[in-house]
Amino acid sequence: MQIDILVENIDERGISEMITIENYSVQETRRLAREEERQRADKAELRLNSAIKSLLGKGNTITDVAELMSMSEHDVAELLPELA
Repeated sequence: MQIDILVENIDERGISEMITIENYSVQETRRLAREEERQRADKAELRLNSAIKSLLGKGNTITDVAELMSMSEHDVAELLPELA
């Protein structure tokens, strides 16, 4: 008896309605993914800046830091505009 009622309800509402993902937005999902990626990049840049400042604070030159971090002197200086 329960199965008959269930089958009847499925027929009335339609299968497509049962498998529809409600409240799902591809655009919102993409926006959230971009935001999360931007936040990760910002955190990575902050950690990199901190490491550069720490190395400079220990008496290293920009040339030394660039060599240690496998970066160009220009890239190191660009990350720390206050040094330019």
